[in-house]
Amino acid sequence: MEAVGTATIALMRLILAISALVVLGVDSPFTGPSNSRYGVLFLYLVYSALLYFAARRREQLPRSRAMHWLDLAWFLLLVGTSGGTSSVFYSFFLFSVLVASFRWGFVEGIKVTATAAVLSLSLGVLLMPVENGEYVLTLLRPLYLAVLGYMIARWGGSEISQKRRLALLREVSRLPNPRFGIEHTLRGTLERLRTFYRGEVCLAIIQNENGEPLLHLVDNESDHTPLAPAPLDQSMKTGLLSLPPQCAVAFNSAPSWRYPGAMGWYVRHPQGTEHIEISASVGARIAKFLETPSFVSVPLHRRGKQAGRVYLTANQGRFIPADVLFIQQLISQMMPVIENMQLLDEIASQAAVHERRKISRDLHDSTIQPYIGLKIGLEALLRKVPAGNPLIIEIEDLCRMTNDGIAELRNYVGGLKNQKDTPSRLFFQAISRLAEKFTKFYGIEVNISANPDLRINDRLAAELVQIVSEGLSNIRRHTQARRATLNLRREDDNLIAQIINHGTANDVAFVPFTPRSITERTAHLGGRTEVTQWGDGSTAVTVEIPL
Repeated sequence: MEAVGTATIALMRLILAISALVVLGVDSPFTGPSNSRYGVLFLYLVYSALLYFAARRREQLPRSRAMHWLDLAWFLLLVGTSGGTSSVFYSFFLFSVLVASFRWGFVEGIKVTATAAVLSLSLGVLLMPVENGEYVLTLLRPLYLAVLGYMIARWGGSEISQKRRLALLREVSRLPNPRFGIEHTLRGTLERLRTFYRGEVCLAIIQNENGEPLLHLVDNESDHTPLAPAPLDQSMKTGLLSLPPQCAVAFNSAPSWRYPGAMGWYVRHPQGTEHIEISASVGARIAKFLETPSFVSVPLHRRGKQAGRVYLTANQGRFIPADVLFIQQLISQMMPVIENMQLLDEIASQAAVHERRKISRDLHDSTIQPYIGLKIGLEALLRKVPAGNPLIIEIEDLCRMTNDGIAELRNYVGGLKNQKDTPSRLFFQAISRLAEKFTKFYGIEVNISANPDLRINDRLAAELVQIVSEGLSNIRRHTQARRATLNLRREDDNLIAQIINHGTANDVAFVPFTPRSITERTAHLGGRTEVTQWGDGSTAVTVEIPL
């Protein structure tokens, strides 16, 4: 019923009201004042018709928990005016239970069931004649309402849970943008898993290429800045890697009436493996180490071998055996995606290495050698110029610029051949060189304000260098500013790059513009560009790129 539209439920409500009115008109064997029950039923019919026509006109009314509670109130009035628990309208309570359970889940269904059972029992006791003594019927109908309501609530909650699980599996198995990197994909999956179960902490212990286990962690208290993978100390290895590699476990420190299927200690062995007896004290020790009353842990396999373990903790909820199986399925869906991204990243990195080496050879043959020839020619020309000639100063400046250009190209070629630094470090080196170049050759002082812990991958770093270079070039070509600022920071899951040219209040009036090249590059990365002018005459181009 979760997939059923509000208009369909409104139509079912209207049919229910019309059927009740027809039945009451054909046969009226009820006790109680006749006018009151006809009046209540007629008002409910009008209410149902108004909701139906409103839903048809708007096609989809907003979903609201109040709707099934209003239905419950109407049904209580109908039952109260038509004989209490002996009323033929008593089964109408199940309509409210169905809507609540299949649209809002188990908890809402149980609330409606309990309310209907208690209030209808109270009505039955109040309306039952003293001399009648039919206590059995008065108690029996609320009892079967409670039993059926619980079954419906459990069924509805299970259906909603299964749909949410399928949606999560579909989302996790979808190949993300490789530009964001493996760490971003892994962190996103762990965060989705934690949010799905309303957990406190979700962590993954995964071995790197050297076999060293690294900790990847997300929790509900950290900000949106991702935490870098951290190596495990000996106490963490002892506490978190003590379980047998093939076992998945769930631990709940205390039972709960809301989770009747939750066991205190559950161990799941895959088919075809030897069953290993694990004491519940092991689970209690891990729970104490994680500082949580409940946790679930499943092994993580890569290329058929165990590569680590995933833990999910919860302070409020409880884990049942079905949760262990589902989390195992989720992790098994996630790992092929991670492996595919690793393969794509490795292919891209190898291609980049080959391309850098090719570019370095081409630069040496097509650019550095002509520069060296130009340098030799300038030095020969300098020797021919007689002493005291004013051209000597200009030729010496040209020689110095040529030497600087050759040195810069050689450093660049050497960096292309032996690029071992991290993408973030290379990015900061590149923008620092850009700033020095603009200050030295164009007289534009460029200040860089950046968080050194940006943690961006190589492809995004290359795009950012081009964006910064284009922004500084725009300042040189289109403004009279002699000072510029580059701000780089993270905000939530976004990277903010702001390029500011510091003008003056006496500058020409601001004309709105769009930096086309920067906007196109940013849009390709899934971001947006904004141009603003401040009161002191400065103009800022702000680029926001999702990470």
